[in-house]
Amino acid sequence: MIILGIDPGLRTLGYGLIEKKGSKHTLLHYGVILTKQTLNLSKRLFNIATELQAIIHQFQPDYMAIEELFFNKNVKSAF
Repeated sequence: MIILGIDPGLRTLGYGLIEKKGSKHTLLHYGVILTKQTLNLSKRLFNIATELQAIIHQFQPDYMAIEELFFNKNVKSAF
């Protein structure tokens, strides 16, 4: 079983792929997808989608997990 994990972001999106065989977990690949802050939103989303499609096509994950976004105005409370 191959699992793709995503840490979402418009400027920097992190991802990692692990393979689970029985009780053993193996890291297959990890990286980041970077977009230029100067691009408009639609172009940034297109770049992210294109790169994620290539990763999914290459590794054929069985499952995907996406980290929930968290926003908090009070930095001290967030930590």
